[in-house]
Amino acid sequence: MNSLTLRIRNKTGATMVSNTFIDEYMSEANGEFVKVYLYLLRCVSHNKQVSISVIADKFNHTETDVIRALKYWEKMKLIHLTYTNDILTEVIFIDHSGQDILDDNASSESAAMKEQAVLPSGQLKQTQGTERTIPTYSAEQIKVFQENEDIQQILFVTEAYLGKTLSVTEINTLLFFYDELHFSLDLIEYLIEYCVSKGSKSIHYIKKTALAWAEEEITTVSQAKASTNLYHRNCYTIFNAFGIKNRKPVEFEVNYINKWTNDYAFTLEIIHNACTRTLKQTHQPSFEYADKILTDWHNKGVKHIDDIKLLDQEHKKQKAQTAEKPKDTGATKNKFNNFNQRSYDYNQLEKELLNIK
Repeated sequence: MNSLTLRIRNKTGATMVSNTFIDEYMSEANGEFVKVYLYLLRCVSHNKQVSISVIADKFNHTETDVIRALKYWEKMKLIHLTYTNDILTEVIFIDHSGQDILDDNASSESAAMKEQAVLPSGQLKQTQGTERTIPTYSAEQIKVFQENEDIQQILFVTEAYLGKTLSVTEINTLLFFYDELHFSLDLIEYLIEYCVSKGSKSIHYIKKTALAWAEEEITTVSQAKASTNLYHRNCYTIFNAFGIKNRKPVEFEVNYINKWTNDYAFTLEIIHNACTRTLKQTHQPSFEYADKILTDWHNKGVKHIDDIKLLDQEHKKQKAQTAEKPKDTGATKNKFNNFNQRSYDYNQLEKELLNIK
């Protein structure tokens, strides 16, 4: 396969990994995806030519695995892939070092990055299409807000959890939760506590989680706890069915789980059944294969596990009918078999021959 040209905006004499990558992206990504990203950084830092096949050999992956990793990081807006005649030819790194991509007042490029940022792993709801712009409150407005005891408590608790003085962007975001999402003091406190417990102190992650809760019309702490508990139970059941242990779901897995549980409204029993069939067929966990099964069931109107049994019975019946059909031997296509055979009276022929003599 052809070599790839790698370009980065800020080259250095060493392999540099931005704090943004470590803080905001690495913990949520598949470990194999992280390996590919770091190896590409190492190559571009030293002007080393590389190809998809070389990367695949390096980590004992398939080329498809490498492409999947690259597309994941492109979704995260950390790289840009360039194609020529449908062939990947260039990988351009987008350097976030020293740049606050979480700032809603940042450049238009940063704003575009936000739209494709990673979905919080603690939520099932997709927030695509629900991204809302954080208002920029004036210094006078913020001063008025800070006279509210609830706001004072929110700012104090958030600073305690994040362990730092809040930036203007972070204050604007918290005011947005209170003023526009109409979250109560208790709900905002639980939101901050929950996100920090997930290992993230990023206001971007907190905002994504808040928007997901708003989309679910969560207004109380008890509703938020029920939602997060349901998410963990769903993920645990599906991962357990696939035999996946000791890791959190990555973004595309979260999207599939969301699709099956929310869009298709399938029970965990139905999803577990599809996972089991996937393992029997592919001998490995595959969200893509399971999705084909579940999408087919959804299109056929499956609502209950008994509906699947009926589909299985119908499939067996059709298979049996196909097996019972007589096979076409092709005899009618043979010109010798189509020839009208003549019948002879051999005794009569013998008498005629004797008379001739």
